[in-house]
Amino acid sequence: HTPAKKKALRERFFPVRAAAAGLSVAIEQAEASVPEDKQHILNFITGSSDLNAVYPLAHPAYDSVNAALRARFAMAMLRKVVEEGLVEQWRQATAAISKDSKSLMLDFGFDHCSALTGEMLANLAESLPPQLVGLSLHCQLCSSLDNEGLAGLGRSLMRPGGASQVLRVLELDFRGCSLLGSEGMCCLGLGLKQLSSLLELKISFEDLPCGMDGLVGIADGFSGLANVQHLNLNLHHCDSRDSPFGTFSEFGAKLGTMRRTLRVLNLGCSGCEWATFIGLGRGLARLRRLHLLTLAFAQCTNLKDVGLCSLAEGLGKLSKLSGICLDLEDCGLLGGDRGLECLG
Repeated sequence: HTPAKKKALRERFFPVRAAAAGLSVAIEQAEASVPEDKQHILNFITGSSDLNAVYPLAHPAYDSVNAALRARFAMAMLRKVVEEGLVEQWRQATAAISKDSKSLMLDFGFDHCSALTGEMLANLAESLPPQLVGLSLHCQLCSSLDNEGLAGLGRSLMRPGGASQVLRVLELDFRGCSLLGSEGMCCLGLGLKQLSSLLELKISFEDLPCGMDGLVGIADGFSGLANVQHLNLNLHHCDSRDSPFGTFSEFGAKLGTMRRTLRVLNLGCSGCEWATFIGLGRGLARLRRLHLLTLAFAQCTNLKDVGLCSLAEGLGKLSKLSGICLDLEDCGLLGGDRGLECLG
């Protein structure tokens, strides 16, 4: 099992009632088997130089620790609360998370959770504390999750004073969430544009009918990623006959906006039968600091040698490139001498 799956399995069997009690924990009211231990602990928390002093009955340091502990209980119970439809506990848990001023990294595991809705995800996104430097959302195969969730996440990232100011690492996994589409992706793209401090971005929209509209919506956010160094974009099987990928001209141009910082790019579009390389090479050519590149376009049946030549021309300008992986398996229209000669 992946770490995300292990986490989800642990949380699935977490006792909700015990966690709900933890949402009101107050360390200053707790008892210790040895009274002196409580005295020492509370004085340590307040920063007192004398651990044997009379501890204060109330202190801002207590509030901070209490908020962090309550948020830990909230995180542990969150998935179970969603699965059991416990509305009041959901409200209490998200409120606890919003008041956590200590956590720098949050990892939410909702994979295969059919009860998670777009409204819930939007509410959770609104509750994210502003000091986060790392955020992971694992929502693979959440069948009730719709575009409202992506729109809410986008709004949260755009919120003044929110996590967008300091966020360094963002991982979003929405594989197989069949109700998501280009509308939600465009809203999320607006939020991504605010992440000027982001260093690493990983997004997975595998098996969604987003098409070119959704792809360009996400790529619109690239212009604001002034410091991103690693980009992993999983769009396998995301083509749409209503909005086919077609050429990558616009998308490729937007990739080029990260030319000053991007070091590693993984782009997966396998199974997108309408995808072509036309335009992608021009965008890649601008990424002069790129060191590692992976392009997975297996089973893209519309790829042709002329597009391969365009791609090769762009790759030829990447002087710092030290590694490349190109997957073109089962691309039936490729294979002519011209395309292979261009790749050299």
